[in-house]
Amino acid sequence: MNRPTRNNNQANIRVVPNQKWLGSMPVGTRGETSFVVFTNPEYGIRALLKILITYMTKRGCTTTHSIIERYAPASDGNNTSRYYDMVKSIAVSEHGTLLPEDWSTYYPCVPCGTSHYLCALAAAMIRVESSQWWKISAIKRIGEKYNIFPDSLPF
Repeated sequence: MNRPTRNNNQANIRVVPNQKWLGSMPVGTRGETSFVVFTNPEYGIRALLKILITYMTKRGCTTTHSIIERYAPASDGNNTSRYYDMVKSIAVSEHGTLLPEDWSTYYPCVPCGTSHYLCALAAAMIRVESSQWWKISAIKRIGEKYNIFPDSLPF
């Protein structure tokens, strides 16, 4: 079992001092000091959605490129192209349509102010980070259950 699966932390969210996530276990659980350990996968997905919304609303990240560069910067050795390709692949395969705007026009800088886009991005990040397949609809249900999605985003 890989680390993200074992930790119920599908997106490999790192431990940040004084950051307490709903459903997280104490640092050091299972010997883990670098990545958050959640009691169940829903809490890991909830945390990822909260992070993505924070990037969009408080950190000025309003495109796929800026979100991915903040979450998994190329300067840390991450393959950002894989993230972009995964977002496109998931959105097209699950819904048969492209994300809010036409990818051929905006790729890789698609404006990301919808919950559908946010969930597709989360699904792609989970796939890249943990090799797990989560449907956009399942991620959206988790976001709705915890009332994650703001009424509107500022773009």
